[in-house]
Amino acid sequence: MKKFFTKSHLQPIGYNSIEDINFYEKKSWQVIHDDVAFACQVSQEIGGEFIVVVPTIKDGVIWNNEEVFENSVKVLNQIADQVSPYGLKVAFEPIGSQNCCVRSLDKAYAIVEAVNKKNVGLVIDAFNLYLYD
Repeated sequence: MKKFFTKSHLQPIGYNSIEDINFYEKKSWQVIHDDVAFACQVSQEIGGEFIVVVPTIKDGVIWNNEEVFENSVKVLNQIADQVSPYGLKVAFEPIGSQNCCVRSLDKAYAIVEAVNKKNVGLVIDAFNLYLYD
């Protein structure tokens, strides 16, 4: 890939996506951590500015808003700290589907504001806004 991007006018801007980042168990966190580490390594080889991360989607769960908020802030801080040495940003993407723990742009924005790190922001997908509405 490095050879391709060296010669191409096309350039990667980000990596989409690391999913189900909330309410993980130890084994699941290791997978998330390893995926983030891989994206960091790839970015060093071919470029890119951000990694998209997606809240957990799970059928049949009624999410507690306070727990979702606290967990999201915690996880985004962990990922932000992991990518920071690579100069990468974290793009948090709310998913509008019924089963996602962070569905709305307002909720996602409040979470990102609470994280309060320069390398954490939002990615806005119009289809997910439509799903939520």
